[in-house]
Amino acid sequence: MSEYIRGLVVKLHLTPEQEVEFKKNYGCARKTYNELLNKYKIKYGEDSTKIPTKKELNHFLKETKNELPYLDETESTSLQQARDDLHKAFK
Repeated sequence: MSEYIRGLVVKLHLTPEQEVEFKKNYGCARKTYNELLNKYKIKYGEDSTKIPTKKELNHFLKETKNELPYLDETESTSLQQARDDLHKAFK
């Protein structure tokens, strides 16, 4: 049997305030993902095959939140999801 990938398209009707918060949250999650990846590359090198542990990524996330204080205004679950997405990308 073949495997199916299903998707769902949702259209959100946001208020202007919700749109601002949504964009901030999304931008901070992307920034977090990129910063964690950058910290990994600095520590292990550009072409390393080592998979970082969640503990290491948590440490990188704490460092990033200290360096970029505006991340504290973001939903922490979004930042944790960015960390988890990066961890899955290495597998």
